[in-house]
Amino acid sequence: MRGLGRHATQLELDINSMTEAFAVFVQLWFAHTPSIGENEKDAARREAWNQ
Repeated sequence: MRGLGRHATQLELDINSMTEAFAVFVQLWFAHTPSIGENEKDAARREAWNQ
């Protein structure tokens, strides 16, 4: 049973690390993705749904 507890603890640490890394990725993505104007949003939505 001891080994299972250690594995569960390590799994929790791994999941927390991946969650934090993904959060940083999303923050960087939004920080460096240019915004589009109001008149371009409809065209961008149509293009996104057609792919």
